[in-house]
Amino acid sequence: MTLIDLACLLTLTVGSIYLWQLNRRGLRICNLVFGVEIAMFFGGGAGLVLMMLGGRWAAVGLSMGAAEGTGGLAIAPQIITAYPVLALVVLNLARGSFRNDALRQASL
Repeated sequence: MTLIDLACLLTLTVGSIYLWQLNRRGLRICNLVFGVEIAMFFGGGAGLVLMMLGGRWAAVGLSMGAAEGTGGLAIAPQIITAYPVLALVVLNLARGSFRNDALRQASL
């Protein structure tokens, strides 16, 4: 889990560099990373549901909980503040401000 968090943060850093340049590539990268973080959040909830079902599914849910319990510290502040959801909304509302890569190359 910690490696997945690190990969998300590093990819988010690369995406933010492109966002500073108002490049659409940064928008696509950040949308992807925030989508993955939201899916990870719901995946953790699915593990809890599996534990409550009992039987064989409880073992799967416990394994998911154990793996998530050892990581998740890097993106925990983002999840607690709902940052991925807010960032997806704001970035996609500001989509018109980003230049297309082809237009950028033509203007240089």
